[in-house]
Amino acid sequence: METLQIEDDEEWAQAEGVPALSEPFIQKYMQGRDALVAQEKRQRSDHAFRQTLSPMAAEACSIVAQIRFQEQQTVWTSDLEDSLAEEGDVFPGMMFTMAKERMEKTKLWQIVRKMPKGALLHCHLEAMVDLEWLVEEALRTDGLHVSCAQSFAAPEARQSCNFRFQYLKSSQVEIVLPWSESYTADHLVPLQQAADSFPDGGRAGFISWLKARLTITHSESVSHHLGPNDVWRKFTSIFEILGSLVYYEPIFRAFIRRMFQQLLDDGVNYVELRAAFCFRYYKAGSETPEEGYEACLGVLDEEIEAFKTTEAGKEFWGARMIWTTLRSFGTRQIIESMKQCIDMKFAYPDLIAGFDLVGQEDLGRPLADLTPELFWFKKQCAQEGIDIPFFFHAGETLGDGDEADENLFDAVLLGTRRLGHAFSLYKHPLLCDMVKEKRIL
Repeated sequence: METLQIEDDEEWAQAEGVPALSEPFIQKYMQGRDALVAQEKRQRSDHAFRQTLSPMAAEACSIVAQIRFQEQQTVWTSDLEDSLAEEGDVFPGMMFTMAKERMEKTKLWQIVRKMPKGALLHCHLEAMVDLEWLVEEALRTDGLHVSCAQSFAAPEARQSCNFRFQYLKSSQVEIVLPWSESYTADHLVPLQQAADSFPDGGRAGFISWLKARLTITHSESVSHHLGPNDVWRKFTSIFEILGSLVYYEPIFRAFIRRMFQQLLDDGVNYVELRAAFCFRYYKAGSETPEEGYEACLGVLDEEIEAFKTTEAGKEFWGARMIWTTLRSFGTRQIIESMKQCIDMKFAYPDLIAGFDLVGQEDLGRPLADLTPELFWFKKQCAQEGIDIPFFFHAGETLGDGDEADENLFDAVLLGTRRLGHAFSLYKHPLLCDMVKEKRIL
């Protein structure tokens, strides 16, 4: 019956004068269409890679594509979004925080985790280890204290006010807990006691609260109406707190080892880290921060080499550091940081990989304003006979034609080897071509 229907349709189309696909002029059109598609594919960044795939790699690619397609039909369905819509905050292009748990249960995620990735070239050191481990490590570390900018008796203060961690050899005679109305600013309290006395659930409540202060929470991630400045404020505060915890030597050493192992577990063999060198680094058992960063980089260098000699780390190629300073700093602070970067390049020539400026582009100084400092830096490097390339953050903005967006022009002109994020680059067709021609990553 179906065959008869098809024959009837073909006869009807023929009677109406609708050309068949087999007609020569239709075939010529299809050939031209296929040629256009092929021409476009030759301009793709992955074209040469795809052309040189081995038979086994091509087969693996096909299998993964089938798994991805199958999961698109079964895991990421409209039924899922409809069910979540009843809870609110759902729109096309599901939020990562809503999708993460489901994503991690898929076959595709397991494949992606195991795939070799070679190098990770853009990451920020303090955010590189799972938070659950870091919080537990802090609670296990002898002598670690916490201090707050004010009393945290009021719940709203606990959600927004600053606090930091610091080692102290012995606790102060009088311990006033941060959750007390009588707490005074910057009074150091043993971390264990602060955690156990947390007013909303004891230690378990403290851990939950600390993790919420050190991550972009689900509710914060979907509050788009607040704009980028609000989430940047939270993001910046996270790094300030993490820095006070990570850069105490016993935690720092354990942190580095944990990071390298997790990178290897994810198929990453080499990493280039960024850190904004305006933190205070403390040696083990010291209450006084180091004046410079030689001790910190020395520990990093030691841990890299030590990890590579272990059975677990025998496949690890190594790590380097991209020195960064804050783009919001004034000229004197930036020049002093540049001087430190040059000094550390001499002390650890194989460890320092390059230079960058970090922080919110929309509110920080644009590269055009920083040009005198950047020219000074390149001149100093030339005079010292060293090479410290630029790896600039640029185009990390929603703007179009404003100062932050135009950082892309300066980054390219100043010879950056990479562009950090650059998600406004697509608005600039000339720059897109220049980035490809100059092979800027």
